[in-house]
Amino acid sequence: MYIGLTLIFKEKDNQTISGILKSLVFETRIENFRVKANKLGNKIAKHFHYTFLGINDVFIVSGELRQGEVIGRTTYYDIQDEKNAKKLIRKLDITAFNKHLKCSLIYYCKNLDGEKFTITILTILENALENVELTLYKLANNEFFKNKIIKISNDNLAIIDFIGIESVEIIENEDLKFNVFETLYSDFENLELLTNEIISETELNIELKDIFLI
Repeated sequence: MYIGLTLIFKEKDNQTISGILKSLVFETRIENFRVKANKLGNKIAKHFHYTFLGINDVFIVSGELRQGEVIGRTTYYDIQDEKNAKKLIRKLDITAFNKHLKCSLIYYCKNLDGEKFTITILTILENALENVELTLYKLANNEFFKNKIIKISNDNLAIIDFIGIESVEIIENEDLKFNVFETLYSDFENLELLTNEIISETELNIELKDIFLI
């Protein structure tokens, strides 16, 4: 099964405590998750000359890291009308690019209980040589893709309407070697604050059970 994973690293030989989060997609079974995740973390650390610290998060994805798959979701339960949902839309600077792109798509939703809210969905475009905006609009409105979003949701989604594009970012080739689609950097006052970002064993077990029940 493919799942999402966010790993925590620290830059070596740096006067400041620089933390790095790398989010990726990888294939595993629940029984060998920890061995594979730690092995991958050490492999990435060696390649980028980082120190691997641990796991920050696990999350549901619809499949491997490729175009047409859902690789992440953010939910805004406080954005309950379409007008405010549209405020998340940003103008694209990229029209075509010979790179893989991480894309955030905005949907206005209603669940089976009648609750309305907004979500953003992460997916990728592979070697987006054609018009990026047009390609994304076609993908975002594709019923097969929308059904993938509904299938992996845990809040009884019933209706999802595509609103627009929140962001498009280039994925670096060095990250793609490890199926990494997002890298975030932040400085911390001390190492303890950084290691506090590691998920607890209890929470990790709960998240893994939820994911593998989908």
